[in-house]
Amino acid sequence: MRAIDEVKQVLAGFPSIAHTAEEDRIFVPAANPNGFDVLLIEGERENTVYCEGWHDHFESTKETVGCFLWSLTPRYRLRVIRLGGRPFCWTLQSLDEGVWASHGTTALIFVPFWRKWEIVYLQNVHIDPNWALAGSRDEAVHP
Repeated sequence: MRAIDEVKQVLAGFPSIAHTAEEDRIFVPAANPNGFDVLLIEGERENTVYCEGWHDHFESTKETVGCFLWSLTPRYRLRVIRLGGRPFCWTLQSLDEGVWASHGTTALIFVPFWRKWEIVYLQNVHIDPNWALAGSRDEAVHP
């Protein structure tokens, strides 16, 4: 089964989660200003999951689905660095045994480094973190 089809199947059990789907992509907008958008794009050779400015590539459907769905729970968050109020660096983090662990950073190259910077944390609350993803967490959460 394709990653998008698996995600659609899970989201069907959560009718309150707004999302849009096309043939090769599925998008879940942030539920509130403290959350972040999540997008999955399927390609011929790989899938890409985007969490705002962060992204990673996956060849495995299981890893793709796991990353996408866990990004909808409070067990994942984005650490965002802003310069002059504009985001330029995103790090995906997961909560592992009470400690936030980083799993990759995406950043812009050209930034106004002289501006005031701040760090903010964005977290989604679409899906309860205790909802079981049937074994996918251990194998698929970390890009």
